Amino acid sequence: MAANAIVQSAVSFFYTAPTGLHGANGFSAGAPTYNVTGAAAFTLSPNFSATFNASVTSNAGANPAGRIARFVSWNPAITLGFALNSQTSLLVQEEVTSPLGPGAGSGDRVILALQHIVSRRLILDIEQEANVLPPSGTRVQAIGVGGAILVGP
Repeated sequence: MAANAIVQSAVSFFYTAPTGLHGANGFSAGAPTYNVTGAAAFTLSPNFSATFNASVTSNAGANPAGRIARFVSWNPAITLGFALNSQTSLLVQEEVTSPLGPGAGSGDRVILALQHIVSRRLILDIEQEANVLPPSGTRVQAIGVGGAILVGP
């Protein structure tokens, strides 16, 4: 949509075909998933950025009675990025999902991530995630490690 030195924005649409098992144990609960997402990223200074995302998703999942039901979820997020140096960035993200499923409450994830450019074609990512508002009332935490490899010219 827009791209310049101060702001970049995009809109995306996704369709996921129903795959795997049907019902509550299936990956897509036997129904298609539709998603639309908008994003805007702002350069606030040479070392600081803010990104705003919002998506609406039409899903299927098991309701409290165990039956498959369609539901629509809203998922806004804000990410703040700080460049520690030319190859390493610290990211903090706050993300809300409401609802998490048919008849379920909201989720609230906070993510702290460190991203490092190893080479022109390799980026590493280490993150700590805390679900500060899980439906069960217990805090959930996770640690993730990932990477991206640029394939092509």
